[in-house]
Amino acid sequence: MRNRTNIWGNSLDGAENAGHFDSLSKTDPDKGWGWLLDRGFNILQTDHAVEALQYAQQRK
Repeated sequence: MRNRTNIWGNSLDGAENAGHFDSLSKTDPDKGWGWLLDRGFNILQTDHAVEALQYAQQRK
């Protein structure tokens, strides 16, 4: 059985996340949500949950 760890990331504008905010994600999701997902975050706090989920699903 494989253990899985959930890693939470905050993409809300103004959060301390190396500048990869929701507003960036809306114009360039690869540099916003994609950057967070590429680093292993699998739970994202966002004001744009539907768009972030659709983006994450289409990346797989």
